[in-house]
Amino acid sequence: MNNNKIPIISISMTKPAIRIYKETLHQIGNPTHILLLVNPKDYSLAIFPSCKSDVKAHNVEKYMKSNYKSVVLYSTPLIRSLKTLCPEWKNDGTYKFYGEVFPEERVAKFIINKGIEIIKQEK
Repeated sequence: MNNNKIPIISISMTKPAIRIYKETLHQIGNPTHILLLVNPKDYSLAIFPSCKSDVKAHNVEKYMKSNYKSVVLYSTPLIRSLKTLCPEWKNDGTYKFYGEVFPEERVAKFIINKGIEIIKQEK
């Protein structure tokens, strides 16, 4: 696992979606299924490898086998939950998060109240 790169995700309020970059998944062992866990006490979102038998797991295998640069997971309930923790997020905003990988646990962790708003430039 390459720990020289910083794991990155982005959250779009309008889609509503979480984009997980493949490099982030590489750093936690290229899982075929993942769990997203939110800890409201420390404003964190963690990505854990999981298995097919876990009903709460997201299947990311097709993204890992393709030329996609990221995995996009759509979840209105999850985005709403995150918005309650970060009410300052704009309803039409997109936010980027830099995280930390814990290689022994194969976990990527992001602090969601430390997001950077992505400003789209006009053409």
